Amino acid sequence: MSRLRPCLVLAAGIVLAVAGAGCSTGPSPVSGTVTLNGTPLPRCQVDLTPVNPKGRPAYGVTDEQGRFTLTTFKDGDGALRGEYKVSFTLLGDGLTPEDMKKLNEMTDARQRASESHKLQQKNQRKEGTLHSNYKSPETTPKTLKVPASDVKFELKMEGT
Repeated sequence: MSRLRPCLVLAAGIVLAVAGAGCSTGPSPVSGTVTLNGTPLPRCQVDLTPVNPKGRPAYGVTDEQGRFTLTTFKDGDGALRGEYKVSFTLLGDGLTPEDMKKLNEMTDARQRASESHKLQQKNQRKEGTLHSNYKSPETTPKTLKVPASDVKFELKMEGT
């Protein structure tokens, strides 16, 4: 029994080390930039829809330089580890604070993307529209695996 005990302790230690590796329960910080035909894209909502249906969505909105920071639970906390489909919605100049609050309170990424699309049509931007593939998690070619750092998304305009 005395020879078996060190082996059991070693095996238990390996199991605990493997179980704990990469087992972060909180979001990982994720930020980056979005460009449209090489130009920073302001006022663009970035929606991450988890590939795993049990995952949690994340989102961010670009500033005037096209930079964004993702949010899952609280402002700027990042995204949970995993794989995501990334969709984009141009936010119009006429969004009301109530519209933004409504979007920010939605936890379902598909519902938020749909509502964002409706708001986008209501508040159409003058400088062009994104290619339609980017607007839905079902059709977007953009993906992201978290953890990630210094994320860059290059988008194309409709018709290109």
